[in-house]
Amino acid sequence: MSVSVTDLYPYLKEKYDDNMRKYEFNFEKVFTSKTSSRSSENYLENSMTGLIPTTAKSEAFPEDDIYLGNETTLKALTYKLQVPIAKEDLEDENYGIYDSVPTSLAKSVQQTSETDAFNILNNAFDSSVQTGGDGKELCATDHVLVGGGSWSNEMSTPAQLSMTSFEQAVIDLMNMPNSRGLNMKVTPTKLLVSPSFHKKAMEITGSMKDPESAQNANNPYNGMVEVLATPYLTNTNYWFLTTDVEGLVCQKRKFPAEFENATREANGDALFRVYYRLKFGWTDPRSVYGVAST
Repeated sequence: MSVSVTDLYPYLKEKYDDNMRKYEFNFEKVFTSKTSSRSSENYLENSMTGLIPTTAKSEAFPEDDIYLGNETTLKALTYKLQVPIAKEDLEDENYGIYDSVPTSLAKSVQQTSETDAFNILNNAFDSSVQTGGDGKELCATDHVLVGGGSWSNEMSTPAQLSMTSFEQAVIDLMNMPNSRGLNMKVTPTKLLVSPSFHKKAMEITGSMKDPESAQNANNPYNGMVEVLATPYLTNTNYWFLTTDVEGLVCQKRKFPAEFENATREANGDALFRVYYRLKFGWTDPRSVYGVAST
């Protein structure tokens, strides 16, 4: 007796779907998901309007131009992987060979998408790997303002995570300008660290008292942000604050990944595969603040 591809597929797909349902993607907590029906999407920075002037009685309304901001294009990448199962193994009902296929492919989807997402942050300080609409890397000290000048979303003197460096990061965010150079008081939302700094991050954001003070002082940062520790941050010393500004993007052309089956005509082998299309990137660097500590 043998197993047919038609009979085997529903069973394997159910295992695949079950594995995917149980997995919680960390990147979904950091990147804003945007559904796309095209291969690429263009994003234009909102240049904002300036301060509103006072006017004399009956004076006409002053006008302000909307400048064209920095433009970013995100083009979907295609991901494919398949596992062949020999026709003979189907005939002999070698369950051990094909029973692990859906779990393995689901894990591959999970690990690949998490890796690609957090590589945006792993490479955040390297302009030779990736740049945004202003031609700068994600975290830079010289991002370009639409109206002229520059601004920073990178700690000028990188320091390992501590109460002091966290305080400096919060101060820098409060002083961050919008595209017109006006203060916009950016608010931190999540603290991203490698597992090596999970304990320190929790002490800084979850202690009622200052964990680095012998004076038993209150901790002003208690509960300020959510902590996310992920092994996909490969430089263990890097740390980031995400903000209330939308900008880190997961552009989904076809995701979650589809689990498919086919037959190789040449020899009758069964093929089980996954396929998806998406792109990670950013539209506004104000969505993240980075510290490239050593």
